[in-house]
Amino acid sequence: MSLDEIAAEVTDRARREGRNLTGLHLRLAQELRQSAPEMGSSASSS
Repeated sequence: MSLDEIAAEVTDRARREGRNLTGLHLRLAQELRQSAPEMGSSASSS
């Protein structure tokens, strides 16, 4: 999954789950760290 695909997924989910953005962000950040651990710190800071 590319970063563009992840961004599109985040945007799509955010539109549908706007009331739940904090939990959604945390869940997606966790998935990102699991799927791309070498990117962990840089992905969360940008």
